Amino acid sequence: MQDPGGELALAPVVTYGGDEPGLAATKPARGKKINPKSAHVKRYVDHLHDQQQRAVRAVGAKKVYSYVYSFDGFSADLAARQAAQLRAMPDAVAVTEDRKVTTQTSSTSAFLGLDKPGGLWDQLAGPEDAGEDLVIGVIDSGVWPDSQSFANPDVSGKAYAPFTDFHGTCDLATDGSWDEGDCNGKIVAARHFDEAWGGDAGIKSQMPWEFLSARDYNGHGTHTSSTSGGDHGVAATGPTSIFGAITGMAPRARIASYKALWSAKDGSTASGADSDVVAAIDQAVADGVDVINFSVSGTTTDLLDPSEVSFLAAAEAGIFVSASAGNSGPATTVAHPSHG
Repeated sequence: MQDPGGELALAPVVTYGGDEPGLAATKPARGKKINPKSAHVKRYVDHLHDQQQRAVRAVGAKKVYSYVYSFDGFSADLAARQAAQLRAMPDAVAVTEDRKVTTQTSSTSAFLGLDKPGGLWDQLAGPEDAGEDLVIGVIDSGVWPDSQSFANPDVSGKAYAPFTDFHGTCDLATDGSWDEGDCNGKIVAARHFDEAWGGDAGIKSQMPWEFLSARDYNGHGTHTSSTSGGDHGVAATGPTSIFGAITGMAPRARIASYKALWSAKDGSTASGADSDVVAAIDQAVADGVDVINFSVSGTTTDLLDPSEVSFLAAAEAGIFVSASAGNSGPATTVAHPSHG
């Protein structure tokens, strides 16, 4: 997998306040989102790309990802000598080695008190309407679009109206695992990120069982997507049928799936690289999600970790970031310190 390369000194799009001569501010006003198609944003993005390309050329490296919306930086294949050269540049904030992260999980509406009398669901006209007009960006192992938790219309027959201010897209799969109908209005974005593994060709050679799309082989991403935003009153199936009907935390929310974790063949875990995760965060911010869900491991100490910096920028732009704290104790092992 790639070394993720460097974080540079300029602010990303969602936090840029207009300090560069001739470049207007792109930070969205409170309660607003960025528009990646606007002229101001495009000009500033070009400026960030130019800065990054100069740094890449200076050390003779090849850029893999360019991050601009929630993080000013790039990932690249770097030899130790090149990493040292990059660290010495005056505009370089940090150079971080790529690391693997793995799935983590917890749940339930009862634990959060959502279903209590007078609870949040009651305040939002019941679970049949809670989450309406919100988009949850789930960065995980993908989603299984055929699940009834993502049906449109939902179980009650209520359809999801088209969005007009969301910029997400759904990528079709070269292996036939994702087609146009899989983004059905409940699922509104479906992207996959695998450059750290060598792209689709690398995944195919290392994990031939995996889908070359946002379709979920592992199941963890489907679980977290349905837990966060699955339709209301869906009959559980298989071994989980003993639970009866199941409902997501925000059942009328839409799901934007960003697959950055790739599964073991036996489905025991899924893992991904920081460089792919930051690319997924950057895309989710550009698309205009309202929430990012990240039930995945992460650093316990490094406040300059690229994912943490990206999450902080997303939060500053008004996106609610929900990241897991870990599956073990004590308190000193809590992951994602940017949420402390």
